Amino acid sequence: MGFILDCSTTMSWCFKDEQNHYATAVLESLQHEQALVPALWNIEIANTLHVAFKKKRIDEAGELHFLGLLRSLPIKVAAANYKVQDLLLLSKEHQLTAYDVCYFLLAMMHQLPVATGDLELRRAVLKAGGTIYLE
Repeated sequence: MGFILDCSTTMSWCFKDEQNHYATAVLESLQHEQALVPALWNIEIANTLHVAFKKKRIDEAGELHFLGLLRSLPIKVAAANYKVQDLLLLSKEHQLTAYDVCYFLLAMMHQLPVATGDLELRRAVLKAGGTIYLE
């Protein structure tokens, strides 16, 4: 297992106006690394695509193309059963959304670096002694 992949980095592969060098490097690294994501990742991807479709940022062909890309990548969904109170406590402690806490917990449990462009998640991971992927 190579690293934890968050939704923000993943979705930057979908939208040209969100692409950046870091996210491109993460995508390229999946040629020789494997990513681990929480089950929440699937929900976040679906929701982001749904909202983008409603706002006409993507059409059905674009959705299918992007989903095909994701299926072709070595991304494994981790089973995790987080307790609400743990999510809430860590959200408060690290000033993160409960969504980002899922990535944070996965990284801490597996001792893997996190691939994220989210500044708050980066700060929390580093403060907890974790690492950011490709940095």
